[in-house]
Amino acid sequence: MRLTEGVRRWLRRHAVRPVHCGACGEPKGVGRRMISGPGVYLCEPCVRDAAASLVDSAAGAAAPARCRFCGQTQPPVRLVHGRAPLPVCVACVRLMDGILTEDDARSGPAA
Repeated sequence: MRLTEGVRRWLRRHAVRPVHCGACGEPKGVGRRMISGPGVYLCEPCVRDAAASLVDSAAGAAAPARCRFCGQTQPPVRLVHGRAPLPVCVACVRLMDGILTEDDARSGPAA
């Protein structure tokens, strides 16, 4: 059976695309948690790296840019983890780190 061009276009437009980290480009996989924002995702290692480097990035603050998660114009944290820099504000990095930490505590061993 042959598909018409219209059906092919519809399938391409509605195909499920794999989720990739907006900072490092790595795909979501087994054991790789992602935090999603509007049209962008960050993997756990990139969030942890950004949270660990908050002190360093505050010292060398870049020009304000629009945060890819909340849309606010605040001094961003630049995530340079293999690909292009991704502007994310300090508040969003702390929130994402808190989400991962809370998830770790919830899924840890029962006391």
